[in-house]
Amino acid sequence: MCEEKIVDFWSHYSYLCVKSDIFPSKSILKKIKGTKFLCLVETIRKEFWPLLLSALTADNSLSEICFFTHYSLDEQKERCKEDKKKKSNWGLPIPYGCSAKNIADICICAADLLQNSKTLKILRIENLCLKKEDIQSMSEGIKNSNIEILSLAGCQLHHDSLEVICKSLQSSNVELLDLSSCDLNALGMLSISDLIKAHHRRRSNDIFPDTLRYRLPVLDAMKGLRRICLNNNDIGNKGIEVLMSSLQEDIFMKGNLY
Repeated sequence: MCEEKIVDFWSHYSYLCVKSDIFPSKSILKKIKGTKFLCLVETIRKEFWPLLLSALTADNSLSEICFFTHYSLDEQKERCKEDKKKKSNWGLPIPYGCSAKNIADICICAADLLQNSKTLKILRIENLCLKKEDIQSMSEGIKNSNIEILSLAGCQLHHDSLEVICKSLQSSNVELLDLSSCDLNALGMLSISDLIKAHHRRRSNDIFPDTLRYRLPVLDAMKGLRRICLNNNDIGNKGIEVLMSSLQEDIFMKGNLY
């Protein structure tokens, strides 16, 4: 087989397994739903992760990728503290999929995919314990991506991390950003506000040539941010005020902020 010609995930994954003398995992095959790859991270054994991520990096066929866990963030943090003991308070082995190293590898893989894949439109990394370094590596890929939906729901984001992700999205064509249950506060709304304003400026500049020709722009056909999900975040009255100020003159969000 010619490695350079393999572009779909399963073919490349199987090829890497043959090279590594490892039998391909059927549990990984079950995570492929058409052009979607939906991965519950604690169900993948440690030895399969390098091959899985390497195959994903080379993929150019998947339209949606999701990494998530059923473990709460408190459980993940507790398990990280118990890493030296190799066991948690519940006496269970630490799932490698939830480890800090593996999450960092997932984010690096996501960055490569975002930069190189022409088909990837939806990326969901949910309920994982992300560090600022993970956000930074992923943000590098977002800047030049074709991503339309990005979800970091359930990932606790410090306002510094939120600022990094929002800046990378300012030049993107993302339509939906899901930051539900990310422990955001009023300070984080400043970055959200800047993101909304940046997309408003871009689209205003795009419609300006049409107005000079006495043409009406087709607003629904324009790319850019349409919806932000901020469910289950304690942003308070101050945060609401910041958001409302950025939406006063915006004609593109169409009331999809909730």
